[in-house]
Amino acid sequence: MAKRVRKKTKTELADPTFRKRVSSQSEVLLRAYAECEKLSKSRLQFIYDLAEGAWVNRFVNLDDDVAFEKESRRWAKLRREFVNTVEKPREIHCFTCLYSADQGIKPLIRMMKHPSCDAGTALRLFWIYDPAYYSDYRTISECPDDEEQDVMRLLRTIKRRFKQNDFKTNKIYFDPEPWIEAGDLDLEALQLPDSMLAAVPWSPPDNR
Repeated sequence: MAKRVRKKTKTELADPTFRKRVSSQSEVLLRAYAECEKLSKSRLQFIYDLAEGAWVNRFVNLDDDVAFEKESRRWAKLRREFVNTVEKPREIHCFTCLYSADQGIKPLIRMMKHPSCDAGTALRLFWIYDPAYYSDYRTISECPDDEEQDVMRLLRTIKRRFKQNDFKTNKIYFDPEPWIEAGDLDLEALQLPDSMLAAVPWSPPDNR
């Protein structure tokens, strides 16, 4: 996503506190992704193809524009069908973990409105989409472009569901602590319920 934020200076990037926080965030994201590995390999690959467009890596006729366009339409249709019919919390989580935001945010908003979306899945999306940046805007219309307006809709959808205690399950791991520790985060401005500040415990994937 194209966000208008100041880049970190070399000094900031080298700061041990910043580096430790980034390392902690990476560890949390890897553990959150581990939930996807509980799916079968074939199902995981299918969702990867849908969400990330990984099917392109196996397409042999890249020089055939007509064939490529036809295959693109087929996978776009499959993605729409998945978004409209998915029911399992783990598959929703996997889709959101693998999804390429270059395809637009609206499918993620749909997933966050899904009754079967797990609280941990929503918590992960909320924190990785930089709520501190979007808290500078009072309304969606103040966001400078359509992409950022959709991200703000995504964040508001998630926040509203947490405030309404609207999640059926709270089983998929995520820990917001490495994001909360950020020095520029104003929790008072975000006005989040306590449930958005607490971790969902981690359950390692089965090794069977």
